[in-house]
Amino acid sequence: MTLLPRLFLLFAAMALPASFSDGAPDPATQSPGTPPDSASVPAGAVTEVRLENGLKVLLRERHDWPVVAVWCGYRVGSKDEQMGSTGMAHWLEHVTFRGTRGISAEGVRGLLDSQGGEWGAYTFLDQTAYFQTVPRTALEAALRLEAERMSASLLEVGAIEQERSRVNLERARAFSSSQFLLDSEVTATALRAHPYRWPVFGWGDDLRRLSRTDLLEFYRRFYSPENAVLVLAGDFKTQAALELVKKAFEPIARKPDVARPRINEPRQEGEKRIRIQREGGIPCLEVAFPAPDILNDEFYTFLVMDAVLTGARSLDPSAERDGSALRSSRLFRALVERQIAIRAGSALVATQQPFLYKLRAVLTDPLQFQTAEEALLSELERLKDTELTDAELAKAKNQWIAQSYLAQAGAAGNVNYLGYFETIASHRLVDSLAEKIQRVSKEDVRRVAIKYFGANSRTVGWFVPLPKQRRIEVERLALRQDGFPLGTSLAGALAGETLDSPSNLSVVGLGSSPAPAAVEVAAESVSIPSSFQPQLKILPNKVSVVVAQSSVDPVITIRVCTKAGSMHETDDQEGLARLTARMLLEGTRNLSATQFAERLEFLGARVHSETDYVSSTLSVRGLSKDSERLIEALIEAIRMPLLNKDSFDRVKASLAMELRSREEQEGFAAERAFRERIYASSHPFRRMAAGRAETVERLKLADVSAFHRMHYRPDHVIITVVGDVQAEPVYAWVEKMVGDWTAAGPAEPFSIPAAPPVAGGGQPHVITTSYGDFSETWVGNAGISVRHPDYYAMRVLLQILQGSGKGGRLGKILAAESGTVLKAGAVLDAGLSEGPFAIHLTTVPQAAQRVLDLLKEEFERISTEGVTAQELEAVQQALLNTVLVQLSAPERLGRELERIQLHDLGNDYLQRLSEQIKGVTLDRLTDCLRTRLNFDQMTVVVAGPGVRATNEAAERASGP
Repeated sequence: MTLLPRLFLLFAAMALPASFSDGAPDPATQSPGTPPDSASVPAGAVTEVRLENGLKVLLRERHDWPVVAVWCGYRVGSKDEQMGSTGMAHWLEHVTFRGTRGISAEGVRGLLDSQGGEWGAYTFLDQTAYFQTVPRTALEAALRLEAERMSASLLEVGAIEQERSRVNLERARAFSSSQFLLDSEVTATALRAHPYRWPVFGWGDDLRRLSRTDLLEFYRRFYSPENAVLVLAGDFKTQAALELVKKAFEPIARKPDVARPRINEPRQEGEKRIRIQREGGIPCLEVAFPAPDILNDEFYTFLVMDAVLTGARSLDPSAERDGSALRSSRLFRALVERQIAIRAGSALVATQQPFLYKLRAVLTDPLQFQTAEEALLSELERLKDTELTDAELAKAKNQWIAQSYLAQAGAAGNVNYLGYFETIASHRLVDSLAEKIQRVSKEDVRRVAIKYFGANSRTVGWFVPLPKQRRIEVERLALRQDGFPLGTSLAGALAGETLDSPSNLSVVGLGSSPAPAAVEVAAESVSIPSSFQPQLKILPNKVSVVVAQSSVDPVITIRVCTKAGSMHETDDQEGLARLTARMLLEGTRNLSATQFAERLEFLGARVHSETDYVSSTLSVRGLSKDSERLIEALIEAIRMPLLNKDSFDRVKASLAMELRSREEQEGFAAERAFRERIYASSHPFRRMAAGRAETVERLKLADVSAFHRMHYRPDHVIITVVGDVQAEPVYAWVEKMVGDWTAAGPAEPFSIPAAPPVAGGGQPHVITTSYGDFSETWVGNAGISVRHPDYYAMRVLLQILQGSGKGGRLGKILAAESGTVLKAGAVLDAGLSEGPFAIHLTTVPQAAQRVLDLLKEEFERISTEGVTAQELEAVQQALLNTVLVQLSAPERLGRELERIQLHDLGNDYLQRLSEQIKGVTLDRLTDCLRTRLNFDQMTVVVAGPGVRATNEAAERASGP
């Protein structure tokens, strides 16, 4: 039996009533809810096959997903490494993208670019996984790539050394975070013997010492069919897909099973404490306790306890993980509500062997450590001393049912969830997850809390930031054309640091080879399916309601958007729009902040706010059976927020600290300087949509109230609902909720001034910072609006530059400078006005100029040589493939439908999109290449530490 039918049968009785008469619900008096119609439960059962060579294959045929997801995982993670050879699994993950005997490195990049879609990889404690979501026409090519990776990876010396450097760069970047650093040290301190203590990135000395022979032996030992799991889900016929699997994988020979001795962690006999002091960062607290493995029934009690303490989250490590505590959770009330911490959270991982349960907090200031620790431990004592209430237990279980559905929504989520559980135990655990959680009782929670949360078994870590002298100097300076000399300044930063969480990074650094092998992808044309056609209704008060029934999964994505973005701010109000949107989650006139949070979180829903230049949006994902209640809650929040002074002070302080942390990153400094150089002083795009700490700190509650009165009005509202829902009921619900809402006075014009072009001259503006280990480079200018005739040609150009993820022309730079470039990307922010068109790169400071030279050379090459008609056709199809894959995710489809309405692009936009992209002519694209990629007319900003000093040394070396 699959997970989906069972979940609703187990938890149907835990639903909230349709209305709330006095604020927060009383679960003890609620009547049972109604299970979903059986027609809404997908029939796509998992087909399980084991090939003769031992490869486990799982297939789920689902034709409501117009794509195919492929997940190939190996039962090898950081725990399978030895003392002195840590970091091997993650390092190998990188190298396996650098070519095989049958597909060169260039061929790998070309294959991923040509098929479009999305792809990536991660290494974790128990597994290494590779995943792709592609159009169905690319299934055979995706399978061939994974079969080649399994049996024929080249592991060439040059690629190995380049990826060694890249992994070291990732380590340095990760450990610039005080939270990552603290977590790694707590993990290594809490575990004395078990290899879960190894950092996924490895110890710095190990990575520098290990050889190709070591890596090759590791690959031959663990990359084999009997040690792997292949999962497919999506739009295919099971038998036909299985034949393709056999064709690709059956020729790979089985290897002897890998012997894995189980290492038991010795019992901890006393509290362990660590204290890290480092210049900069933010004050962080982490407390860790032993936790059971996935096969221990006590793990499911931990799941319930975690939901009570901080809220339930996805167990899939590749998913986007929001580790912050829910508003109605115990830890939020104990730490954040009392303004001891600006954020609290937890980490509970499903693992093959016993690991750790971690509770975390980011403190308001360094004087709160003792208070925060006492408050956190007091909540654990409450679990031991006092039974949960019926409402808390019901809410915890409701949250897990919702998370189980949401984690598996869509083809990509499905394969990730099934594959992850199969590599730690069995995918069949997914079926039993809800049943095991349902059996957890209040007494189980008390018993397990007493057993695990003892003083002698805990490890406590403090990260105490030291004051630092913050300095930013801005100057206009022509960097030397012969580039910066390479140095080894990162070596010290790479030594002795640890990290226990997965890298969760998209693979970068796909290299080139002189003889690329062609990999054919089926030539069938892929277009945006008619199933994405939304239905639109505009109510009499001008509220727009967009509904798209995109899936039979019983989940829903709801977005309530208002034209209340940062475009309406003044310079001294920077951050006001975002602060106002955050305040919408702090209660309504009918419900306190706690009651409002309880109302949503009892349903297992998690609400978010987001703000950009043109709009602010509240979004929520939940179960479709709760659609009316979720819509009602979001509408109430935007119509009648409480705007309480105590909540305002707390939210403002949290946002200001978040912004101060961002402002200490070189990327923030580079983007701000870039915007200030390409936009006039009066233009909204000159400011950062997120705001600035100094302006946010000066804002008053009256400012928020005035902004809300002015810009939150019915004729500015767009409500988008995507998922298992019919349009007519949604229209009726919304009309009932907003029918009496009228706008007061005329609305401000919804427009942004045109941004006249700025000739940047191609010479870098250098910003020397006194913090960080990397430089951030932005190259570009003001771009175009969404209505510009070149819009679709520019989207094609963007695909040429960055391909599917980290490929394209920028991939060549990543390949050439894999030891010095951490990431490279392109952005085209085309909306109401000319948002930035820019390339942004993260490099070591010494390589900034050389990378700029490579970028200039590539721009000149593509502008001069252009592209052929055949190349244009291939890029257009790849772009359509990528769009198809992205829109297959309900939350992304909802975001796109919202954008269409905001910019008045027409309800048939998605159906016209294929024609518009395919209609880009070679002449139009060539004109864009020559006019938009003129490096000498671009604005260039470089921000980072040591840039000026290095440049001055080069000037001196060149003589007078």
